[in-house]
Amino acid sequence: MLKRRIVIVGRDGAMAQFFANWLTSLGHSVEGFDRQTWHRAAEVLPEADLVIVAVPIDRTESVIRQVGPYLTSNTVLADITSIKRQPVQVMLEAHHGPVVGLHPMFGPTSDSVSNQVLVHCGGRLEQQLHWFCDAWIGSGGTVLYSNPTEHDHMMATIQAVRHFTTFVFGCHLQAEDVDLNRTLAFSSPIYRLELGMVGRLFAQQAELYADIIFNSEEGLDILRRYHNSFGALLSELEQGNREQFIERFATTKAWFGPLADVFLDESSKLLNAAVSQRKPADLVMERDS
Repeated sequence: MLKRRIVIVGRDGAMAQFFANWLTSLGHSVEGFDRQTWHRAAEVLPEADLVIVAVPIDRTESVIRQVGPYLTSNTVLADITSIKRQPVQVMLEAHHGPVVGLHPMFGPTSDSVSNQVLVHCGGRLEQQLHWFCDAWIGSGGTVLYSNPTEHDHMMATIQAVRHFTTFVFGCHLQAEDVDLNRTLAFSSPIYRLELGMVGRLFAQQAELYADIIFNSEEGLDILRRYHNSFGALLSELEQGNREQFIERFATTKAWFGPLADVFLDESSKLLNAAVSQRKPADLVMERDS
C-alpha cells in the first residue's frame, strides 16, 4: 500500500479525530491542522496528497478559500460536511486540482468503519481518491456514489426535516412539562424508542443540529409543506372525519408498498431487542402512596 500524506483541517473535531485514527491505522501519515498551526500552511499544505476540511458548516467555505491557494494540482481537496452543493462549488473555485465532497452517514461516537456508509460526491478528477474509497470498503464500510444535488435533496428529508421535527417534539414535551420518568412507567417499547431518539438529540450539541437545519434551504421548503400537511390533517381530525383518515391511511400504505412490511419486520426486531435489554428496575412502576 502506498503511504500517503494527509492533512485534516480542524483536527480537534470528533469526526476529524475519527478519520485521523482510521487513516493512521492504515499506515498513512496524518497531520492535524488548525488556526494555531496556520503559520505552517506554506510548509504543510503543498506537500499533502489529500487535504480534508473537517470544520463546522458555518466555517467550511471560508476555510476552503484559505486552504486552496496552498495546494498543488495533484492534491485532492475534500470536505466532510452534511451539505454538498455549496462546499463542492467553493472547492472547485478555490482549487484547480481534484475535488471530492464526502459525507459520513454516522456520528463521531462510532468506533469503526465497519458497516458505516460514506457518501461520495465527485467534483473534479475524483478518480484520484479511489484509493480512499477502496480503503473504506476494505475496512468493512460502504461507499455510496452520488452528486451534490441529489445528496442535498436526500439530506433535506433524512436530516434537516427529521431533526427539526424531533426538536419540535422535545420542545413540546418541555412546554407541557411532561413527567418523562412517569411516562416511561406507562410506556410501550415503541414510545420508549421514540423518546430515546428525542433524548439523543438533546444530549448532543445544539450547534451541530443548528448547522444542519439552518443550512438546508430545501429542508425549509419541505418543512413548510409538512406544516401545511399537518394542519390539513388536523382539520380533518377536528371535523371528526374518520372515514377520510382511513382512506388516507390506505392510500399511503399502498404508496409504501412492500417496504411497509419490511419496516414492520425490522422495527419489531428492534423493539424485541429493546425489551430484552431493559433492566428489571425499568419495569417497576411506582405505586401511588
